[in-house]
Amino acid sequence: MELITNIRAKGITIFMIEHVMKAIMGVCDRIMVLHHGEKIYQTFPILKERAGQLARTLSGGEQQMLAMGRGLMSKPKLCMFDE
Repeated sequence: MELITNIRAKGITIFMIEHVMKAIMGVCDRIMVLHHGEKIYQTFPILKERAGQLARTLSGGEQQMLAMGRGLMSKPKLCMFDE
């Protein structure tokens, strides 16, 4: 992650496809979650309002929505959440 952070600090745009949310939240300015090409905004409209916000500044609940959106991308038959 340090290498990515250093490249980003030089002003170079990085397009990441990553499944580890901790990595994404630590280095990304903007996040787009897709579900078979469709934005998860229909399920979690608050994320659309936050689209221009730094990823690491999302509230805990918004980060949970983002994580759930990522989970929904695989069209699971069962989702289990622990809070």
